[in-house]
Amino acid sequence: TSGSTNSTPFKSYSLTPRSSPLPWKKWSLISFVSLAVVTAILVFVQKKTWESDQKKIWSEFQQLYAAQLYDDAYNKMKEYQLDFINQAPALTRAGFLYLNPGHELVNAKRMFEKSSQLEPNNKDLMVQNLNGLGLVALYEGQMSESRSYFDRALTLEPGSIPTRLNIISLDMSQAKWTEAYSLALQVTSAEPKKAYLVQSAISLLSSSYAEKGRPLLAALAKSIDDSSYLRPAMRLMMIRLAGLHSDKLTLEADLQHFLEDLPSLQVRFAESPMVDQRWSDWNFLFQFCHDIQGPPELAPDIAAVQIVCTAQIQKWNDAEKLLDESIKRFPNNKKIFLAQLHLLISMQRWPDVRALMRTANLTSDVATNWMFAKSCLEEKNKSCTELYLNPLLQKSHISTPVYELQAENTCLTKVSDVCRFAITQGLEQDPLDYELLKIKFNIEAGL
Repeated sequence: TSGSTNSTPFKSYSLTPRSSPLPWKKWSLISFVSLAVVTAILVFVQKKTWESDQKKIWSEFQQLYAAQLYDDAYNKMKEYQLDFINQAPALTRAGFLYLNPGHELVNAKRMFEKSSQLEPNNKDLMVQNLNGLGLVALYEGQMSESRSYFDRALTLEPGSIPTRLNIISLDMSQAKWTEAYSLALQVTSAEPKKAYLVQSAISLLSSSYAEKGRPLLAALAKSIDDSSYLRPAMRLMMIRLAGLHSDKLTLEADLQHFLEDLPSLQVRFAESPMVDQRWSDWNFLFQFCHDIQGPPELAPDIAAVQIVCTAQIQKWNDAEKLLDESIKRFPNNKKIFLAQLHLLISMQRWPDVRALMRTANLTSDVATNWMFAKSCLEEKNKSCTELYLNPLLQKSHISTPVYELQAENTCLTKVSDVCRFAITQGLEQDPLDYELLKIKFNIEAGL
């Protein structure tokens, strides 16, 4: 053997990898950053989607308000949820919707104040905001504060009709009949042909001024004969005046006209949310309605008018009580039957209306035909609707409520020439008809 030893090289293997893994802190940091990036992307997408939805809702709100569909605009505004875009006109608009129909006084006041802060030098807008704040104070019973706001609005714009109407309502709520009468006389004398000014004439009903106010009321009644806005108020005022003067022939004619005109009493006060449209004036009118005097032979007619008047201001319990008493006093009376139908339709008790339809024999009566057609339409019975509607469409003078029924009946199935004709003719007679405006808006919006 040799003295030298040959060494064989050995390969070395290790379980330890050549490169060490990232420490756990680095993994945590990467995970956190990745999660943050993904979250940020999701939040961004969600925000953009939300903003898009909000813009759509805002656009729909603007369209509804422009179409004078104030109840729907209010509901859309509530869906919007957040404060409106910092534009003073938009805030004022929102304030009036919070006020009426919303009756959310805190929100209404906040909108008017914020709008005033944004554009304090905009006179027209300030007049609106001051009127809004005055109405908020009036709702809250702060009479002196309300007067202060209205006076400031009148100082900025002495000829403002809405401000004057609100002051008339304020005077009436405080039983200041002399002041209310004086201002109402100025307003109605200045623009006697404006239908919405009839609201101011309510104060002329005070017994002290009935004789002086009668010519003005008669002129107003004639000027708004084809308009449904505040028509019931006008009709009831004329009845009251005839009763005050013991004018039997005029009273009888006015009562007959009122009860034939029942379809037109289905009125929505939708001219402007700016003017005080609370039911306070109706409550005032309701008291006069219950004070109507007349000869015994007209007692059923007067009772029927009282039922309708009570239904108009949605005092359902009082109206039903009056109806029960009248049915006992005047069983099977046609006028009481008409008042009963009107009450049931006002309460939207369609099954009860249809029950009466099966027993009634009054289909030649215009008001009854209209109410029966309305009930059939609610039941979605097209043939039944047309049975009562067609005779009304053949008359020489077709009232707005009949066109409204025809539009509802035809536009529900398809947008036809008949549908468009009914909308056009109805809005020519009454540009503020709520239901026709709503149908027109839905068609234009493709809904």
